Amino acid sequence: MNLIDLQQYIRFHIGQLSANNGSADFEKICLYYARLRIHRNILPATGPVQAGGDQGRDFETFHTYLSNTEIARSSFLAADSAGAVAFACSLQKDPTKKNGKVVSDVRVITSGGTKVERVYFFSGEDIPVAARHKVQEYVKKEFGIALEIFDAQALAMQLCDPDLFWIAAQFLNVSSEVFPERLEENWYEVLKKEYQQRKRPLSTFQEFEEVKGAIRHIYKKDQLKSDLTFWFPKLDEVISNPLLPSQLVRKSIYEKFVTSLVGLDFVEGQEENIEKYFKDFEAYLATPDLEDAQNLLSFCNNSLYLSRHKLSEDFLDEISGRMDTLLTSLLKDAHSIDHKAMLLEIRANFILNDRRSNKDILDNYDDFIDALDELLECLQETHFFPISQLSNRLNEYIRIFLRLDINLEDLEEITADVDDVYLKKGGMAAAGGKLRDRAVIYLKSGHHDKAIKLLHELKLKWFNKDTQEGMILTCLLLSDTYYKMDLLLAAKYFALVSAYIAHKSRETALSDKVVMGINMVMNCDYARGAWLSYLRLVPILLGTHEMMTKDFDLFEHEDSLPLLYYPAVIFESARRYIPKAMPILDETINAASGLKIHIQKFQDDFKKTLDDEQFKLKLAQEIPGSPFNDLGIDHEFLFNASGCDWHFSFKNDFLTTAIAEEFICTFQILLSEVSAIDFNFLPGKARIHLVWVQSGKCDIEEVEIEDDLAMLVKLSRFSGKTPADRSKHIFNQIVCAQALLYQRSMLSKENYEPLIAPVLKNHEIISKVSFGQSYENVFREFYDKSWFDANRMIGVWTPFGPEAKKVPKNTALRERRGISQVYDSANAMERIQNRINNLQKPLSVSLPILITQAWFQEIITELRADGWLDWQILHALGHIVVNHKAKAHMEVNLAKAEQQRKRHFDLLSKDEKEWYQAVDKSIITFDQLTENLQNMVPLVVLQAFGLENKSYRPDMPLIREFLKDRFQFFEDGKEIDLFSSAK
Repeated sequence: MNLIDLQQYIRFHIGQLSANNGSADFEKICLYYARLRIHRNILPATGPVQAGGDQGRDFETFHTYLSNTEIARSSFLAADSAGAVAFACSLQKDPTKKNGKVVSDVRVITSGGTKVERVYFFSGEDIPVAARHKVQEYVKKEFGIALEIFDAQALAMQLCDPDLFWIAAQFLNVSSEVFPERLEENWYEVLKKEYQQRKRPLSTFQEFEEVKGAIRHIYKKDQLKSDLTFWFPKLDEVISNPLLPSQLVRKSIYEKFVTSLVGLDFVEGQEENIEKYFKDFEAYLATPDLEDAQNLLSFCNNSLYLSRHKLSEDFLDEISGRMDTLLTSLLKDAHSIDHKAMLLEIRANFILNDRRSNKDILDNYDDFIDALDELLECLQETHFFPISQLSNRLNEYIRIFLRLDINLEDLEEITADVDDVYLKKGGMAAAGGKLRDRAVIYLKSGHHDKAIKLLHELKLKWFNKDTQEGMILTCLLLSDTYYKMDLLLAAKYFALVSAYIAHKSRETALSDKVVMGINMVMNCDYARGAWLSYLRLVPILLGTHEMMTKDFDLFEHEDSLPLLYYPAVIFESARRYIPKAMPILDETINAASGLKIHIQKFQDDFKKTLDDEQFKLKLAQEIPGSPFNDLGIDHEFLFNASGCDWHFSFKNDFLTTAIAEEFICTFQILLSEVSAIDFNFLPGKARIHLVWVQSGKCDIEEVEIEDDLAMLVKLSRFSGKTPADRSKHIFNQIVCAQALLYQRSMLSKENYEPLIAPVLKNHEIISKVSFGQSYENVFREFYDKSWFDANRMIGVWTPFGPEAKKVPKNTALRERRGISQVYDSANAMERIQNRINNLQKPLSVSLPILITQAWFQEIITELRADGWLDWQILHALGHIVVNHKAKAHMEVNLAKAEQQRKRHFDLLSKDEKEWYQAVDKSIITFDQLTENLQNMVPLVVLQAFGLENKSYRPDMPLIREFLKDRFQFFEDGKEIDLFSSAK
């Protein structure tokens, strides 16, 4: 548990002392803390005293005096070189008020006639700074002594120290799952050596917490968990000792069972300890004790079905029944809203893990949600309830449930409500950390969409709060998320933003975030093949490291990969395949003094171990992009998402690159935002060429580029000044980006617009693409225009063009396969039957004749062998016959296409008997039918499903494959036989 959460947890339990008549425990907490942190020779005012000399006599007199006052039980003292030092503690509310507990205790202390140098007052309440200063000034003026005040928050913070935590464990009974992390170097080795030399058995809470800390440090680490066999006997010393406090024994039983189950997957032989633990667990009613009992019961229940122990199911069911009864009773008599909230949380966790009646967590899920709802109702009214712990636990439950096939909307909604309460009570820094933790859980489980949604919400909150570090960390995590989704320019954008904010802050504490941001930018550029951009940042990253890292060692540092290995790959690629580019590369990293020599060592290894073909294969395996795609007149960027290979190209100068990268970033973010929507994209390559114009809105049109169809996108440069101008510019880019989606979607406009409209109407989409500064400004901070244009726009041919690159399939934004959501089987069959019926009239004479012809039957057999269905063949046949006759009936002056099309449809509705004209095998050929089947029939079928081809040169093989995969094009009507004699 991190320090902030641990402090909040301890603060909560200090607050519970008043309700539980815990004055004696609070006095001991203050005494032991003062003895370990302030004066070693402290004595309670009611205890014996021995001292020597005049000062000793004064100290003894003062001790005797205090022992006879009303604060004897809540005060203690120490001898100081200048006189006595007194300590007082109290759980009373508002102790700093006029003539309150602070002043009254000081008055008693100073009335004994002995000089008191200083008074330390410990309060179980939180005391505002202004109130503290006011009473300190009053005591100084009135009594002439110094007053130090430790309120509950300060004491809670101090008790988080590993060497003091045993005080909280003993006198606050904190949960066994709560403990501080030790950060000292080699602490574990030192502690283990100390206990190896120790002869006496474990007997105190302080020793227990040391051993527990060691066990928790190693029990999940494969290389260290063998040491558990050394530490567990230390716990056995406590468990078997009948003279030790029962709380210490119970904590030892808990610790051994849980850590041996999780760490070793073995708890056999501990059954007697568990029975001992639960024999009278109802006698321990403090919420930490109840929490431990509930946790231990859950561990026992869940491990029973894995046959990890020999406890009976009846025994555990009996304990569960007693736990259920106890929690219900305690909730009725809860003494405060904080106490009630803690009990409700324990009960919710108990409900989820209750295994009575052979239930599992899926069976208990709905009741668990109801219990959390009840907890949520009172959460806002709590004072010191450890919401951070609840947030951690909810995050953990989300992690667990993500592995199961269960709808998490209810749990996620509750978690979001807890976030809001935590934000109000704990502040943005604390609540934001929990949201980031949850985003990481989503990311690791492959739920990138949920991670991104959460991080964008968090980014907006951080931005509104103007909290730089939180904003930077969130942007870095967004960058990492987009990177894992292979949306590399979206990832680069957020990495640039994080580096930009950290750099502009000029805060030394954020300098490491500059490094992290630049490093991530470089990873994005390397992966997408923008290798000149990558090398441009190498000297910047190296220089930042050398400036902020003492004794920076390039070979030992974790960034040796981006600073040595990747540059070596780039230089070796250029040496082998593009030697003309070597001068450009050399000039790019000249500022990184001596780096070329270090790179050479890696290059030499490549030369020895890989020939040219092997090296090319290595490149293909390691990077998804095309190497050196930013070298030359044009920059080409290719990536896969949602089943399409998006191939962007743009002029390789500074300004166009900045504008184009911003647009592609916007496009990628939009792709991730709409990933849950089935737009029925046509798979395959979508080529887009970007240009920038001086003014005007974004605009797109279909054009031909090198005999290839492409969408020409005209982009404008941001020239506004206000945030509103920036939002308008970004929205125009989003609208243009969605126009590319529309162009690739097979949905008609009527079916597409209702899907995209909610996305465009949601103004949050703008905040997801922009953080306040234009991309060009951020880009300019790290890329120099003069270097850029001089080194990029050189006519150097590379063998790594996009056409030579097989784009890896995107595993996060996968191609939609299987039946489309707009497909309806019954409707499809009805339309097929309607087509057949509609073609009976225009073929009423020709079809019966053709079926009897051997040459026609041979064609039908051949078409069927190619996979075409009878209803499709009939459709093509009708089109050929009617079209041929329409032309024959057309007068010369009616030869215009539109009039001929009208004539064609008129004839389709007429019975062929009215205008019959014989057709033969010169009209109806296998090639003609195949051409119509491949082109005309699929295009007509598109319209029937509310689909639409938007290109003037449709890619028919892709369209046929799309209809086959998503609309049962070669399955529906398969059983229909329209050419019976051809069976």
